[in-house]
Amino acid sequence: MTEVSNLVIDFNGLRAVKVRTIHKKAYVQVVAGLWVLSIVGSWCNFLTLFYILFVLLHTLPVLYEKYDDKIDAFAEKAMIEIKKQYAILDAKVLSKIPRGPLKDKKRA
Repeated sequence: MTEVSNLVIDFNGLRAVKVRTIHKKAYVQVVAGLWVLSIVGSWCNFLTLFYILFVLLHTLPVLYEKYDDKIDAFAEKAMIEIKKQYAILDAKVLSKIPRGPLKDKKRA
């Protein structure tokens, strides 16, 4: 798994080095989640989204308890398909993005 490390941040001459490990898969999931959230957010305002979330949080657990076998089987098939599509995305797009070591520019 490819990782990005050693992020250097410069605040008015003070240099802070933060070591973070970002995995490609998590990055793609966050980007996709924010993209979906922006699309849904453009359809309605915050109160409507809050109401929908409230109703879903009270309805989905009951539905899951009733249909857990069917939901688990469907979720397993969906995860297999998502992993296949991610492998294709990784092979065709993400692996071709050039990466190099982060170079620290020296200031005098």
